Amino acid sequence: MEKKVSIVLATYNEKENIKLVIEGLFKHVEGMHEVVVVDDNSPDETWKLVGQLAKKDSRIKLIHRTRERGLGSAIARGVSESTGNMIGWMDADLAHPPETMGKMVKFLPEFDIVIGSRYVPGGGDDREGLRIITSKMLNWYTGAVLGTFKVSDWHTGFVVAKREVFDKVKLMDTGYALYCIKFLRDCVREKFTIKDIPFVNRERTQGESKSISSHWDLLKHGWNYGTGLWKIRFSK
Repeated sequence: MEKKVSIVLATYNEKENIKLVIEGLFKHVEGMHEVVVVDDNSPDETWKLVGQLAKKDSRIKLIHRTRERGLGSAIARGVSESTGNMIGWMDADLAHPPETMGKMVKFLPEFDIVIGSRYVPGGGDDREGLRIITSKMLNWYTGAVLGTFKVSDWHTGFVVAKREVFDKVKLMDTGYALYCIKFLRDCVREKFTIKDIPFVNRERTQGESKSISSHWDLLKHGWNYGTGLWKIRFSK
């Protein structure tokens, strides 16, 4: 099967990073078909830069949202409008290395889903210590609540899968890490095969993350995360 890879990038104030990420994907990923950028009307006009890049390269697609907000809905929108036979998503801030996505794609179609993981041999996290500890604890807690440890990194947000996976597993359009957690939980339930590829998570140096980026943000969203996790646990 010819690889036609679509990668979704959800952006908010990523003007300093987005060009490097897109160039890295086209350089390192075999069979790159398109990059779909879903931008939530970034004040730094990331959308304008991507629009300029798209005029020069038809493989770049811009979805400029002026009313909707949020990571989960952005990823879901990008996936729904992707046209490749392999679809993935990753952070647009260089925390997820494009070259690692290149390695991940090589394991399709041998596996149904490939994730970049911080928690397998060779993986890691170079952010400050307390955030690493918090992340590891949340990752273990997520597996415990969901009753499975078949996923090594529930909050990865660094995923590529066969198109047919999305025919059976639908993405949530709300939540921060919850959209990824439910997707991976549903993939386990559907008995899709999952491959882990190690990567080292890098601290962002520029731009503004759409993910929870501080301990204070995590505390503010903690209740929604906790209740959302239990809802996933008992959902069909």
